[in-house]
Amino acid sequence: MEEKTLEKQSIGIGYNGVIIDMKESTRGGIDVYIDSLNKTDGQKKFIHNVFDKFIKQMKIGDIVYLCKGEYDILYKAIISSDYYSDSLGGHDGYELNSFWYHRRNITNIEPYNIKSSKRRIQTLYKE
Repeated sequence: MEEKTLEKQSIGIGYNGVIIDMKESTRGGIDVYIDSLNKTDGQKKFIHNVFDKFIKQMKIGDIVYLCKGEYDILYKAIISSDYYSDSLGGHDGYELNSFWYHRRNITNIEPYNIKSSKRRIQTLYKE
């Protein structure tokens, strides 16, 4: 994922089965998809919050920290595009349902290489 992130200068999220354009879907439509994932209520809430941050809260110019594993923050970058979905699923070399289905472009990628004192399991977002 690190190599693809740097090569394509984009970040993405996804969950198997969630292959709709989340920005164009209603809250009810999003809930139907998340409910179909066969997850616990806590996991569904987490997934919904991740999509909400990624699609609605992140803005062009915001900073993200790109993580690997639970404690390593490898890069700092700036969001350079609005959310978009890869509705063709794999048109640029990625597989359908990959983390690249729900995407944003990034620029100004800088090595950060620090160890976090807290467990991190996803890209960090800061306004």
